[in-house]
Amino acid sequence: MTSKFLTALSASRFINKTSLKNYHFKDDDYTQNVFGHKMCAKHVAMFDNGSGKELKTKAKAVYSSSMLAYNFFHWISNGNPFRYEDIVYNDVFFEVKIPTISKSPASANIDVVLVSADKSTWLMFESKFTEHFHPSSQQMINLSHGYFDSDRYLFEHQVDADKIIQLINEWYEKAERDSTQYYDGIKQLICHLVAIMNLQNSLDTSLIRQKVRKMNPGLEELPQTVLFRTILFNPKPEYKEHYASEAYKKLCEQFYASTRKIYPILNADVITYSEIWDAMSSQLQDQRLADYLIDRYLRCADINTTSRE
Repeated sequence: MTSKFLTALSASRFINKTSLKNYHFKDDDYTQNVFGHKMCAKHVAMFDNGSGKELKTKAKAVYSSSMLAYNFFHWISNGNPFRYEDIVYNDVFFEVKIPTISKSPASANIDVVLVSADKSTWLMFESKFTEHFHPSSQQMINLSHGYFDSDRYLFEHQVDADKIIQLINEWYEKAERDSTQYYDGIKQLICHLVAIMNLQNSLDTSLIRQKVRKMNPGLEELPQTVLFRTILFNPKPEYKEHYASEAYKKLCEQFYASTRKIYPILNADVITYSEIWDAMSSQLQDQRLADYLIDRYLRCADINTTSRE
């Protein structure tokens, strides 16, 4: 990242400049990266349960993707529902684990899951703040061999595992040939895709439900509908990171297009935090939170924030 973008991001009036060192909050205090400097115990437990151990590491960076997602979505509840694309959501979970392939302790780690008021729909978000600004393929190239073994998949025969493996091979080869793109993000999407297929087409629904419940206290029932969105922070065009974000957006769109050819029911898309803000700003009841999101993040994003200023 350029110092121009990081300096602008750190210039928020909600950041105590003396608490920063190399764009990280000092004294092991992630709460300085949280609206109101406090996270409720329920949400702390979710992050502590996640595989990334975010609060102990990455959450201290001013450009923390998990804290960006938390600050945008933590307020959703029964008393403060969020309507998005004609569905009302009244519960939010962070760092949600969904099983992928058999004989593997690893799982897909979903940054945010919104649950609809009738419990039938999950809206999943994979959040990217600055990760997608940097070309990287190492995680993709080191993808577990289990994803290339059709016997390791857990979903029904109506989903052709061999076609999934063919898709993975195509993107694996692209990552090997191309060093200019963020293919590690595609690796994550592959894991998330397999997790979604497990939710929608599992050979043993009770087993998947049991695993999901065990991994994520509070998530009791599997959804009837799964919606998935890659959500990107897209800086203003005055920062060169804007163009890296646009490039990754196109890469994700290409991946989803190739995936729908073999899995037509996939409901996935790429959006930006700017677009979420368009839907969210009129629904936020807390003006202090709106001010915080604008000054802390959206001030540097490619968006018009005048509606709440």
